[in-house]
Amino acid sequence: MTTIKLRRGTTAQWQASNPVLAAGEPAFDITTGFIKMGDGETAWADLPSFLHEDAVAALIADSTTPTTVLRTGRSAPTSVTARALGRAINTGDTAALQTTRTSHTFVEDAVGLRVLVTGWGNGEGAQPGDLTVRAALEYAGVVTPFTFDGQQATTIAPGSHRVSDPLGVFVTAGSTGFLRAERSVAGGGSVLSTAALRASLGEGTATSTSAVYGAASGFSVVADENTPAWAPLAILADGSAGRSVAFFGDSLSNAQRDAVPEDGGYLLRAVSPDVGVLRLNGGGGTAGAFIGNGSGADSGRRRLALARHASYAWVEYGANDLNGGASLTTIQANLTRLWTALSLLGLPVWQSTITPWSSSSDGWTTVEGQTPYSKHPTRIALNDWIRTKPAPLTGFFEVADVVESERNSGKWALTDGAPAATDGIHPSGPTYAKIAAAIRPGVLSAFA
Repeated sequence: MTTIKLRRGTTAQWQASNPVLAAGEPAFDITTGFIKMGDGETAWADLPSFLHEDAVAALIADSTTPTTVLRTGRSAPTSVTARALGRAINTGDTAALQTTRTSHTFVEDAVGLRVLVTGWGNGEGAQPGDLTVRAALEYAGVVTPFTFDGQQATTIAPGSHRVSDPLGVFVTAGSTGFLRAERSVAGGGSVLSTAALRASLGEGTATSTSAVYGAASGFSVVADENTPAWAPLAILADGSAGRSVAFFGDSLSNAQRDAVPEDGGYLLRAVSPDVGVLRLNGGGGTAGAFIGNGSGADSGRRRLALARHASYAWVEYGANDLNGGASLTTIQANLTRLWTALSLLGLPVWQSTITPWSSSSDGWTTVEGQTPYSKHPTRIALNDWIRTKPAPLTGFFEVADVVESERNSGKWALTDGAPAATDGIHPSGPTYAKIAAAIRPGVLSAFA
């Protein structure tokens, strides 16, 4: 059995060393009485803090003024923008230096903004090399640099992540700002694209070293709605109501085959612009790979550590698990493990029912021309099980019924007379919109 020594020190000592604690390694702050628990990847400053219940009682009893104690689930800054970066597509970008300017609408009043930067692409495929990163918030005509441990530049190693220091800027619900993020690679080399920029939002890129803190005119607006580029994962806030959701899922959650992929498929459409978003999904993923504690590109161990930066979880996994040949009991076990892990982080968890897969003799232009794929009976059983809300699931969103010709048919209904899925797997843009419109009232109620 591994022996772990309890480290202790003052707040100042912890801030100065800021170590990465081993998974399960506790750290005691003798100044505040808080304890942090390591995960093997996150620096001390970015870990959530815990206070023993006896210490909480003593703190309240001895206090002469009202004292606020943060619940564990809200001890981490959460996503506060409706713009969902992180639709990673792993396109190689060979520019030695590039700055992106992405638009963000704030879903609530917030202060203490932070930027979350990751060193991986789709799934958890690590960037090929170290990235040197600088970032700034452009808000109300003022550009304010983010810092990392007091420094404007930070290094993001492949597979790692960093959360910036809090920014003393107050933003209001419904307002829009721009996140500027510069990344450079020593000696050049390929960088994985982690976002798609949109011309309609005024998003763009620049290659000047002065762009990150300079005038907006230094950026060239992209030419379309789907320009691959590198960008951070999210804007977080220490002070906010905490209405945000983390997405976990496969290519449907990643908006595959959407007419404009950055519209976000049905998940993003269903919450935007009312709920903050944290994309922790990736094309091709499965619940089994995500929760399997592996180290491959589809493993979820890095993304799971970031789930605390949301207040709800929405899981869409299931289709690729079925197609990969997993049995019903295996899929149920893997989904339950994922739901449990998220619940232990303090997140209420919601699951989508699984949409059909089918082949077609006429390009999906009719229901009659479709044949459900071989895993269809298992999908029926899986959806029936999800609808029972097995513990610890909080609830489910009825997606399958919106798109099937009838419940459990395994065939896609037409969308306004047109094929709902031109490959039998991924919905079309209008179908994604149809799903979102149908479930949006329930989604907004769930994530209130």
